[in-house]
Amino acid sequence: MRVLLAAVVCLSAGLARAGDPQDPAIRREIELVLQDMAATVLAGDAEAYLGHVWTGDPNFVNEQKYWANDLRKKKPLEFEYSLAEDKFEVGDGRVAGDLTMTWRMEGDGDKPRSVSHAAQFILQDGRWRFAGEVWEHFDSDRCIVFFDPGFEEVAKTVAEVLPEVRAHVHQGFGFTDASPLAHRTQQIKLYPNMKHLQASITLSYRDGLGGWNEPGEAIKLLVNRRRDAAGLKNLLAHEYGHVATFELGPRSNHMPWWILEGVAELSAEHYAGSAGRADAAVRRWARDGKLADWLALSDFNNFDSSLMGHVYTQGHQFLGYVSERFGRAARLNWMARMSNGESLDQATSEVFGMSFATLDEQWRGSLMENPPEPPKKETAEAPKPDTAKEAKAAEPSSSAEQKAEPPKTESAPGGPSR
Repeated sequence: MRVLLAAVVCLSAGLARAGDPQDPAIRREIELVLQDMAATVLAGDAEAYLGHVWTGDPNFVNEQKYWANDLRKKKPLEFEYSLAEDKFEVGDGRVAGDLTMTWRMEGDGDKPRSVSHAAQFILQDGRWRFAGEVWEHFDSDRCIVFFDPGFEEVAKTVAEVLPEVRAHVHQGFGFTDASPLAHRTQQIKLYPNMKHLQASITLSYRDGLGGWNEPGEAIKLLVNRRRDAAGLKNLLAHEYGHVATFELGPRSNHMPWWILEGVAELSAEHYAGSAGRADAAVRRWARDGKLADWLALSDFNNFDSSLMGHVYTQGHQFLGYVSERFGRAARLNWMARMSNGESLDQATSEVFGMSFATLDEQWRGSLMENPPEPPKKETAEAPKPDTAKEAKAAEPSSSAEQKAEPPKTESAPGGPSR
């Protein structure tokens, strides 16, 4: 997280001065907090680390949980925080300063990684707690966009195009204007460089990406000042497709990775114009014997990186095939059942009346036929999961189990974003 994740408040704009802004006693308190935090990181002690995190924003807490839980599996070999000598401001219950996080993971070689940014700490329950980056923010209808100075216009454009993207994705998932998601305020965080975005996910994250989303977190986007509305719609539609997917049930993030990315790509194809490209690529793979086995595309934590493109493109084309053959409502019912505890084979049998192996065989056969006519727009509404299935659904997945996303390119929405 570059070690600090997102704060919901723009400290630089609203810091109320109280006493000496260079107060050495308070600075020493913050340094001691950072020392304790660094020790928990090196020990891989997620619970102790989270004890130092400000709990005022649920989105931020979820991001921090994901970041900290990765330490249970991948502890850094080296790690330290350093607070800049200048730019340390003390306010009423808040302090801010430039923070650098330096670390080295197994596989990094001798050269450590580092990320710097303005960070803040908030006094909570009598203790200074880490509250993430210092952001500026742009508020709009059911939307808050956090950004660094200089990215005001990009933030405004994101806020302007988001309503259209949300409406498009909601339609694809059968969510009405009365649904809880339609009324939820969506946080979006804009990162101007890859290193910062990667570090905001986990210390171990190395893949390139253009965006990220996990359940209960803000959407994170990699941006530059030249991002236009069309490119932002494409990127947002993929990321917001993940947001909508996570509404289907408490086990949604346990669906096979290729389904999660496939439906996000399907959500964005209207803006990316990618349906034809995905279909052509997958048919070519079929002719050349290069289709991947679905199991090899199911788990981001255990897959061959050479198959990254298959996760997105093969997943996208298959989800489109399911929609065209069985209809949108059936596809959503299939996903909802998996999101509420059913296995891939159980859901396939219940909704499509066949095993997944049979469906896969029929799909592969269809790829050797002539391409179908351009798809017609789907209009069916999505049925809700059976009450009985909801009752026996598993508990929501823990942050530690949530799968990371793969890299996303500038032209394709997908990638570490889910």
